[in-house]
Amino acid sequence: MDETGGADGETASLLETSLALDSDGSRIAQARHLAAAFLTKVRDDHGIPVVTATVEIVQLIVSELVTNARKYAPGPALLHLRVPSAVVRVELWTAIPLCRLHRRWIRNASASTAWR
Repeated sequence: MDETGGADGETASLLETSLALDSDGSRIAQARHLAAAFLTKVRDDHGIPVVTATVEIVQLIVSELVTNARKYAPGPALLHLRVPSAVVRVELWTAIPLCRLHRRWIRNASASTAWR
């Protein structure tokens, strides 16, 4: 898990983590576990309130994004989770070339959910 440092050693408000995904879809469960662990660390280590429902919703979003990427965009992908403020941002980048974007809508799926 990466934290972006601020000036004079301060921790900036951006917390993030990433997971590289293989093309075989075997890391869906690992992506869900990463999301839960990341939000737990955000809550426990940084004092940002994260309710259980938020963890469950983010795990569902991660599961759906990774599953759809495996189905519609075979190849490597990158899951990226970050907390820029009181919002968790979930991004999934796939290796689909831009020219195929119109045929496959999953190029850069992104979702956000508020903490409360």
